[in-house]
Amino acid sequence: CAAFPASPTRRPARTEAMRPLRFLFAPELGRPIAEALRSAAVLRALIEAARPGRAATHVTALSADGAYSASIPLTDAIALGEVHAGSPDGEPMLRLRVPGGMTLCWNVKNLGLLRVTAGPEPDSLPEILTH
Repeated sequence: CAAFPASPTRRPARTEAMRPLRFLFAPELGRPIAEALRSAAVLRALIEAARPGRAATHVTALSADGAYSASIPLTDAIALGEVHAGSPDGEPMLRLRVPGGMTLCWNVKNLGLLRVTAGPEPDSLPEILTH
């Protein structure tokens, strides 16, 4: 999906207080580590490990460069979300996939941050989804 400016009608969401999670993903470690990391994690496990509060309704996924974001309903993220490590060409990177989700725009390449919030956050998705 192309990046579009955030909708001026959406209000920023309140970020839920969570136990911080840190994951090491170091591209400088080279191809052997990329091959070892070429796997997928169910997003549900990552969200549950962060222990979001009861007010949590969305997960916002941001690309590592901050140029793209997708605010996904928490129920869809938990039911369908997957985080994949490694790319088809063996380069180390993280990618969020939401197979069967409402739009392909929920898939985020070069994932840099996941944030659980109370309400949707402004994101890069167009107002009218085409796919």
